[in-house]
Amino acid sequence: MQNAAAACAGRGFSRAGAFRNPTQAASLRPLPTSRLIPLGASNVARGCLALTDAARAAAGGPVEVHAALGRGRSFGIDSRLLIRQLGGIEASPIWAHLDAAPALPTNALVMDVGNDLFYGVEVPQILAWVDVALQRLTAHAARVTLVGIPLASLRRLSPALFAVFRHVLVPSCRLSLRDGLVQAEQLHHGLQQLAERHGATFVTPQDDWYGLDPIHIRRRHWDAAARTLLGVPADTDAGAPPLDRWSRRLSFFFAAPAQRRWPFWTQRHSQPARTFPDGSTISLW
Repeated sequence: MQNAAAACAGRGFSRAGAFRNPTQAASLRPLPTSRLIPLGASNVARGCLALTDAARAAAGGPVEVHAALGRGRSFGIDSRLLIRQLGGIEASPIWAHLDAAPALPTNALVMDVGNDLFYGVEVPQILAWVDVALQRLTAHAARVTLVGIPLASLRRLSPALFAVFRHVLVPSCRLSLRDGLVQAEQLHHGLQQLAERHGATFVTPQDDWYGLDPIHIRRRHWDAAARTLLGVPADTDAGAPPLDRWSRRLSFFFAAPAQRRWPFWTQRHSQPARTFPDGSTISLW
């Protein structure tokens, strides 16, 4: 009997009969039946697991997430965080991948649009990039959500605190609080018009999602915010343990996108970047 058990173990089975070979185990996972496409910068990076949980609850099962995100990510130009560089979302490989992917019920989200103001990009150019993104998303998604600028939290900022956030986010930026608020309001209204033109759902961020940091949703509000942004009722049960917990957040922080650049080389990684026990996946583009 011991020899038989050892032989089974050698073929990739435990004594309980479960697969131990990762490839075999992966083949037993349910296939995602819906897709989520979030685009953005720091907020999408910080809240991606909460958004995935909300999408799982809406779908009643595993979801396939294709995200173009990244701290400091621009919608149209190369952006740098310390020494890591990411290309703009407009030129991301996500679009070619989505064009080639099989059709699935899809929900899309666009947020963090105001990030480009810190790079000195003019409002009309930012709106032009978002316009293109919405055109592309409406070809793939039945529901597209466009998130406005958190104007209420920005208006509470003092010039000194704004200077601190500006220096932390983009040290080279010289935008003043007064000019920044004017541009943020113009951008917010322009986004409302784009949402109406493309039939997208426009969401103004709730003021109580933010604290001292005027542009990043507080961690404790991400579950409710994700459901609001994706139009998922608060009492919808995901039917599986949540992905958004501290251990997975730490792991996801180090998840590598399909391509990123360092000073002396370009780093490429296969996708999905993360695969979860229920069959949900997250690919980073």
